[in-house]
Amino acid sequence: MFVTTRSDGLVRHRAQAPVTVQAISIAYLRWARHPDFDPFLPVLWDLRGHPLEIALDELVRIPRVTNQITGRLRGGLRTGILVDNAVAEFAADLLARNPAWAADIRVFRKEGDALTWLGAGTGR
Repeated sequence: MFVTTRSDGLVRHRAQAPVTVQAISIAYLRWARHPDFDPFLPVLWDLRGHPLEIALDELVRIPRVTNQITGRLRGGLRTGILVDNAVAEFAADLLARNPAWAADIRVFRKEGDALTWLGAGTGR
């Protein structure tokens, strides 16, 4: 489960429970149906404090869901994944390197680094 907010020119999905493919898909689909949805906003997935319950072979399902909704609109736009442990960092890095993504994805351990790269609050 994720809580999704929009502020400072950024969409933030913050994990509230163990992170699963289903939870990520539901959060993304809910945001895509929201009246404020904007596929051009940078996105931060904050996974800190919650374990990943995703098998490595399941990682390929995530870009399929998001790309079906936004297509190539996200090309060149940014998505950050914020993690707090080596296992999550490894899995997120594998996810970010998947060539199926229509977005530029980076993995961060420090929130400030992620926000700077995403251009949050800069009018980017």
